[in-house]
Amino acid sequence: MRKGIVLKLFLLTTVLCMLILATIFIGQTIFFKQYYADRKVNDIKANINSFERDYLNRVGNVEAMQKLEQDFSKKNNIWITTLDRYGNLKNANDFYVEVKLNDFSQNKLGKVTVTIPLYNLLKIDEIENEKLRSTPGTKVYLSGIEKDDIFIPASVSMADGNLNWTNKPLDKKMSETALEIKKGNIKDKGDLYTNFAGSIVKFQSPASIALGNPIYINDLFMERV
Repeated sequence: MRKGIVLKLFLLTTVLCMLILATIFIGQTIFFKQYYADRKVNDIKANINSFERDYLNRVGNVEAMQKLEQDFSKKNNIWITTLDRYGNLKNANDFYVEVKLNDFSQNKLGKVTVTIPLYNLLKIDEIENEKLRSTPGTKVYLSGIEKDDIFIPASVSMADGNLNWTNKPLDKKMSETALEIKKGNIKDKGDLYTNFAGSIVKFQSPASIALGNPIYINDLFMERV
């Protein structure tokens, strides 16, 4: 009888101790996980503020600004870059195509040439093949959004039909917007796309992938941009 009671008390005590230990372990795990997550966020916020100050001191020095971005990424294991008010990459002056507009497009846009960034239209590892088909004089059609005095391209198509570069995230968003307008969920404010035509004057790309901005090779990050 006594042995049975002692055994039951022992088992009950053991279960209670295990339950208490499990509760403490789980509580500590959750607490420290949240603690380190909050600490990481606070550290990153502080580093971003430091990055901003250092960046402002290097405005105009493209190489220094790119190195600053790379150092931040290595230190925090997070990619960072700077955008203009339209969401375009700053300091992307080594990967673009310059197009001379035809007379009609010049009158429409009020410009003779437009410079189209290629980082969101073309993958960096595709540039060698594209160079061969993007020689000066090649006629192209441009489609995108005109905002203020800035043209944001959604696609660039060669007149001969051999090549088409597409900003997939922007093109997808515009297609979704067009569908919402068609359904009547969004008020129609006119044509979504602005179209121009012209010919390639210059195709500029990094001398090599290694020398280009490392951000170009991060497809996931570029899609978010």
